Amino acid sequence: MSLGGKSPQGKLIETPKLKLEITIMTALIKNFAKSESGAVTVDWVVLTAAIVGLGLAVMAVVSNGINDVANDINTALEDTATGTAAAAITLDP
Repeated sequence: MSLGGKSPQGKLIETPKLKLEITIMTALIKNFAKSESGAVTVDWVVLTAAIVGLGLAVMAVVSNGINDVANDINTALEDTATGTAAAAITLDP
């Protein structure tokens, strides 16, 4: 089914249905151009990537210090378990 026909000069003859279709398509294109939801999505992706990168950088800096503290705690617990620190404790019968 044709929305419009051609005149003998080769020009498109606009019918009421064709005018309605053009109006609807124009409105859809204008609405799409005004929509900012895609731009907001890009902003959130960039923000999320920055937060993840910052978290990884902090983890890389802090991880050595955490390992040192964990080793110190482990050494203290081993000393307690082997009796080095426990020798100072006396039990009353």
